[in-house]
Amino acid sequence: MRRNSFYAYAQSDLQQMEINKEHGYIPYSNTCVAAQQYVEKMLKDKLQDFEDFPPKTHNIHVLMEALSESGIPIDDDLYDKATVLSSFYLSARYPDVRPADIGEESAESACQFAKQIVNYYESFEPDYDDKRYIRTELPTSERIHDSDFCLVAQSFENQWW
Repeated sequence: MRRNSFYAYAQSDLQQMEINKEHGYIPYSNTCVAAQQYVEKMLKDKLQDFEDFPPKTHNIHVLMEALSESGIPIDDDLYDKATVLSSFYLSARYPDVRPADIGEESAESACQFAKQIVNYYESFEPDYDDKRYIRTELPTSERIHDSDFCLVAQSFENQWW
Protein backbone atom coordinates (compact mmCIF):
# COMPACT_ATOMS: atom_id res chain seq x y z
CA MET A 1 0.00 0.00 0.00
CA ARG A 2 1.51 3.31 -1.07
CA ARG A 3 0.37 6.05 1.30
CA ASN A 4 2.42 9.07 0.39
CA SER A 5 5.11 10.36 -1.85
CA PHE A 6 8.08 8.32 -0.52
CA TYR A 7 7.41 5.73 -3.21
CA ALA A 8 6.87 8.33 -5.94
CA TYR A 9 10.03 10.20 -4.97
CA ALA A 10 11.99 6.94 -4.87
CA GLN A 11 10.82 6.14 -8.39
CA SER A 12 12.06 9.56 -9.47
CA ASP A 13 15.48 8.77 -7.97
CA LEU A 14 15.48 5.41 -9.77
CA GLN A 15 14.64 7.16 -13.02
CA GLN A 16 17.52 9.60 -12.45
CA MET A 17 19.88 6.66 -11.88
CA GLU A 18 18.76 5.09 -15.17
CA ILE A 19 19.14 8.35 -17.10
CA ASN A 20 22.63 8.82 -15.68
CA LYS A 21 23.48 5.22 -16.57
CA GLU A 22 22.58 5.94 -20.20
CA HIS A 23 25.15 8.76 -20.10
CA GLY A 24 27.99 6.81 -18.47
CA TYR A 25 26.73 7.53 -14.94
CA ILE A 26 27.69 11.19 -15.37
CA PRO A 27 27.63 13.20 -13.19
CA TYR A 28 29.04 10.48 -10.96
CA SER A 29 28.33 12.21 -7.67
CA ASN A 30 24.68 12.85 -8.59
CA THR A 31 24.28 9.19 -9.54
CA CYS A 32 25.57 8.16 -6.11
CA VAL A 33 23.21 10.59 -4.37
CA ALA A 34 20.25 9.30 -6.41
CA ALA A 35 21.17 5.69 -5.53
CA GLN A 36 21.31 6.44 -1.79
CA GLN A 37 18.09 8.44 -1.93
CA TYR A 38 16.32 5.65 -3.82
CA VAL A 39 17.15 3.17 -1.05
CA GLU A 40 16.31 5.60 1.75
CA LYS A 41 12.88 6.46 0.33
CA MET A 42 11.98 2.87 -0.56
CA LEU A 43 12.86 1.72 2.98
CA LYS A 44 10.84 4.57 4.47
CA ASP A 45 7.93 3.56 2.25
CA LYS A 46 8.29 -0.03 3.47
CA LEU A 47 8.33 1.11 7.08
CA GLN A 48 4.97 2.79 6.58
CA ASP A 49 3.31 -0.60 6.29
CA PHE A 50 3.17 -0.60 10.11
CA GLU A 51 4.10 2.94 11.15
CA ASP A 52 2.51 6.26 10.29
CA PHE A 53 5.84 8.04 10.13
CA PRO A 54 9.22 6.44 9.46
CA PRO A 55 12.29 7.67 11.36
CA LYS A 56 13.56 11.06 10.23
CA THR A 57 17.01 9.99 9.15
CA HIS A 58 19.19 9.66 6.07
CA ASN A 59 21.00 6.73 7.66
CA ILE A 60 20.13 3.56 5.73
CA HIS A 61 21.43 1.44 8.63
CA VAL A 62 18.87 2.96 11.00
CA LEU A 63 16.11 2.16 8.52
CA MET A 64 17.36 -1.41 8.06
CA GLU A 65 17.43 -1.87 11.83
CA ALA A 66 13.89 -0.51 12.15
CA LEU A 67 12.70 -2.98 9.52
CA SER A 68 14.49 -5.81 11.33
CA GLU A 69 12.24 -5.13 14.34
CA SER A 70 9.30 -6.08 12.10
CA GLY A 71 10.78 -9.35 10.94
CA ILE A 72 13.08 -8.54 8.04
CA PRO A 73 16.51 -9.90 8.95
CA ILE A 74 19.50 -7.71 8.22
CA ASP A 75 21.61 -9.20 5.46
CA ASP A 76 25.28 -8.57 6.35
CA ASP A 77 26.38 -8.20 2.72
CA LEU A 78 23.67 -5.62 2.05
CA TYR A 79 24.51 -3.85 5.31
CA ASP A 80 28.09 -3.46 4.03
CA LYS A 81 26.78 -2.17 0.72
CA ALA A 82 24.63 0.35 2.56
CA THR A 83 27.83 1.56 4.26
CA VAL A 84 29.40 2.13 0.84
CA LEU A 85 26.29 3.92 -0.43
CA SER A 86 26.31 6.18 2.62
CA SER A 87 29.98 7.03 2.15
CA PHE A 88 29.43 7.97 -1.51
CA TYR A 89 26.34 9.98 -0.57
CA LEU A 90 28.07 11.94 2.18
CA SER A 91 31.15 12.60 0.06
CA ALA A 92 29.03 13.80 -2.85
CA ARG A 93 26.77 16.03 -0.73
CA TYR A 94 29.05 17.52 1.89
CA PRO A 95 32.44 19.07 1.11
CA ASP A 96 33.66 18.77 4.70
CA VAL A 97 33.31 14.97 4.76
CA ARG A 98 36.34 12.89 3.90
CA PRO A 99 36.00 12.52 0.14
CA ALA A 100 35.53 9.13 -1.42
CA ASP A 101 37.02 8.58 -4.84
CA ILE A 102 33.78 8.89 -6.81
CA GLY A 103 34.14 7.92 -10.44
CA GLU A 104 32.33 5.78 -12.97
CA GLU A 105 33.03 2.54 -11.09
CA SER A 106 31.70 4.04 -7.85
CA ALA A 107 28.54 5.30 -9.55
CA GLU A 108 27.93 1.96 -11.23
CA SER A 109 28.45 0.13 -7.94
CA ALA A 110 26.12 2.54 -6.15
CA CYS A 111 23.34 1.78 -8.65
CA GLN A 112 23.86 -1.96 -8.37
CA PHE A 113 23.97 -1.87 -4.58
CA ALA A 114 20.83 0.27 -4.39
CA LYS A 115 18.86 -2.12 -6.58
CA GLN A 116 20.08 -5.13 -4.61
CA ILE A 117 19.06 -3.60 -1.29
CA VAL A 118 15.64 -2.55 -2.54
CA ASN A 119 15.01 -5.94 -4.20
CA TYR A 120 15.81 -7.70 -0.93
CA TYR A 121 13.38 -5.59 1.09
CA GLU A 122 10.70 -5.78 -1.58
CA SER A 123 10.83 -9.58 -1.31
CA PHE A 124 9.04 -9.28 2.06
CA GLU A 125 5.31 -8.68 2.24
CA PRO A 126 3.46 -7.30 5.25
CA ASP A 127 1.27 -9.57 7.33
CA TYR A 128 -1.07 -6.97 8.77
CA ASP A 129 -2.60 -9.36 11.31
CA ASP A 130 0.74 -10.09 12.97
CA LYS A 131 2.37 -6.77 12.08
CA ARG A 132 5.37 -8.69 10.74
CA TYR A 133 6.87 -9.24 7.32
CA ILE A 134 6.94 -12.59 5.59
CA ARG A 135 9.35 -13.59 2.85
CA THR A 136 8.11 -14.04 -0.69
CA GLU A 137 10.22 -15.24 -3.58
CA LEU A 138 11.05 -12.86 -6.38
CA PRO A 139 10.79 -14.16 -9.91
CA THR A 140 14.24 -15.11 -11.21
CA SER A 141 14.11 -12.29 -13.76
CA GLU A 142 13.88 -9.71 -10.95
CA ARG A 143 16.78 -11.02 -8.90
CA ILE A 144 20.06 -9.18 -9.06
CA HIS A 145 23.13 -11.33 -8.75
CA ASP A 146 26.20 -9.87 -7.14
CA SER A 147 29.07 -11.39 -9.02
CA ASP A 148 31.67 -8.69 -8.53
CA PHE A 149 31.12 -6.91 -5.23
CA CYS A 150 34.47 -5.29 -4.64
CA LEU A 151 35.28 -4.97 -1.00
CA VAL A 152 35.00 -1.21 -0.92
CA ALA A 153 33.16 -1.66 2.36
CA GLN A 154 36.37 -2.77 4.05
CA SER A 155 37.81 0.70 3.76
CA PHE A 156 34.79 2.10 5.57
CA GLU A 157 34.17 -0.65 8.13
CA ASN A 158 35.38 1.40 11.08
CA GLN A 159 33.41 4.50 10.20
CA TRP A 160 29.86 5.14 11.32
CA TRP A 161 27.89 7.50 9.12
